[in-house]
This record gives sequence, C-alpha cells and structure tokens, in this order.
Amino acid sequence: MNAKDNSRTSFDRQAATYDFDRNGSHARTVYRPVLEKLLALNWSGLLDVGDGTGEMLRMLAAARPEARYSGIDISPKMVETAGKKLGGAADLKQGDAENLPFGDNSFDIVICNDSFHHYPGKALSEFMRVLRPGGTLLVSDYCIVFPLRQLMNLFIRHGHDGDVHIYSKGELSALTAGAGFSGIQYEKAGSRAFIMTARRPDPGQAEMPDSKELSDWFKGFLVWVCFIPAAILNGGLREHVLARALGEKWALPLSGIILSACIFLITWLLLPRTVKALSAKDSLRIGICWVFLTIAFEFVSGLAGGSTMTELLAAYNPLTGNLWLLVLAATLLSPAAVWKITRRRHQ
Repeated sequence: MNAKDNSRTSFDRQAATYDFDRNGSHARTVYRPVLEKLLALNWSGLLDVGDGTGEMLRMLAAARPEARYSGIDISPKMVETAGKKLGGAADLKQGDAENLPFGDNSFDIVICNDSFHHYPGKALSEFMRVLRPGGTLLVSDYCIVFPLRQLMNLFIRHGHDGDVHIYSKGELSALTAGAGFSGIQYEKAGSRAFIMTARRPDPGQAEMPDSKELSDWFKGFLVWVCFIPAAILNGGLREHVLARALGEKWALPLSGIILSACIFLITWLLLPRTVKALSAKDSLRIGICWVFLTIAFEFVSGLAGGSTMTELLAAYNPLTGNLWLLVLAATLLSPAAVWKITRRRHQ
C-alpha cells in the first residue's frame, strides 16, 4: 500500500479511541495553544485539514459558534466519529490534502493540526488555493531535534501509518514560502511541537516588510559579501598559477568559470541556511540585488584602484576571453537554482 492507503487504514483503526489513548496524545498537547492563536484572529470561515475526530473543530465551534466550519480527513472512520461529535456544526468530507474538494478562495483560515507529516510539500499549494487573499494558514506538528529527526525520516516511509516526512523549521519554511505564502512565523509549542502561521498575500493590499523579512534581506547581503574574498582568491589563482601554467589566453576564461562555480557553491552552502523562508520571487530578487551590488563594487573598486572606465567596460566583452558576463549570470541565477534544488529535494 502507498502512504495514503496506509494512513486511511491506520486512522480507521485508531478512530474509536484516538481522543483518549496514546495515539492522539501529541495532538492533544497543541489543542489549547492553537485555539488561543485562532481566537485572536478575525475570521468567519475555517477549514481543518486532517481534522481526525473533530475535536479541534468542536472546541472552535463552542468558542465561536457563529463561524462556518469545514473539515476533511482521509479516514472514513475518523469522518464518521467527527460527524457524531459535531452534528451539523461542520461540513465534513472524506478526502486527502492534495485534492481538497473545496472551491478557490473559500476560507479565511486553513489549519492543519498534527497531520502535516503525512503530506508531501505540494499539499501547501492546495492550502493556498482554498484560502482567500489575506487568509491565514496555521500548521502545528511534531518538532524533533537533529539528528533524531533525520534518523526517523530514514525509516518512517517504511512504516504502516502513512507518515511521509517530519519537517524541520527550515524545510517547512522554504516549502511554505515556495507555495507563495508570506509573513511566515514559526514558534515552539512545548518541547515536542511547533506552530507555524503564514498568510496568503492579498494583491489589493500593499504589505510592508516585517522585521524578519528585513533580517532575511540582510542575511542575503552577508552571503553576497562572501563572494568578495572568493573573487580575490580567484584573482590570485589566475595571476600566480593559471597564467604561468596556461598563459593569459586560457587563464582568463578559466578564471571566470572557476569564480562562477564558487559563487554557486557559496550560495548553495549558505543561502538556504541563512534565509530560511526563501521563495521563488525572493530568490530572483536576491539575485538581481546581488548583480547590482557586484557591478557597483567592481566599478567603485576598479576606479579607486586606478583602472579607467574603458578598461572596466572591456570586461563585458567575451571576445577578449573575459567571462565576466558568465560570473554575473551565475550571481543572478544561483539563488533561484538553489531554491529549485532545495524545493525538489523536500517534496
């Protein structure tokens, strides 16, 4: 059986006792903090993905009975249990997170409590689709530290409960940003759980960058600063090693290729570890910013070092053997390439 079939079978078996046995113990630890966060927001329509026995929906309906509630779970037995508990307080459906049977822009809030480790990252695109512009996503799940998380991920796919992946903060933030969400906030909920919130951008409402987004731009700038010593070392390699061994004709283009490779390597090693919630748009913007910084630095340092404008502009002519344009292309495209590689690896 595949992961979905395993999930369906496993939760059908757990449905009758989930609310009070060990299988539902972790989910019960986050009900209260999730409820507090949701009640602090303004909303009228909420979808609970992987709603299980409907306990979270029951608590919400008791606290805010005027709202409209929907829930979906892959297990028919869980849906049946939730239906008995909720009566007509919620619209409950049986289905999976990757194919939500709801229309576009249907909900102000989408929550996913203690079930995201059963889903591939592409489920986030469905969450985005059914949320209204400006709506909020809330995900709570296991928070397991390195290296135990990595060890568990090696084995959980081979189990019989339908688990897919236990996501780290960096993985989940990157996937959420990649799906188009903004304003991502991640916090611990006790010692073994986290709560992440994000919002679907509203095109009709200008969004000011928050302190975290500004911090991420600064971190991106620090990654670019690492290109400077790499470029200096590459220049020394060209002059003192490559030119003597191969001659200037071959040293110059080879130096451009080496520097381009170094830029990609630095980006791959540092950017995903410093800018956690990197999206496709962010990666392109960072690349453009890096190109402008690189050109400005090259001209300012060149003119300050005595080079003429004609000499500096000659670097942009590949017919001279100078592959400076390749270096700029690597600078522009490396963030997007790294984002794509990272996203594919965690899907």
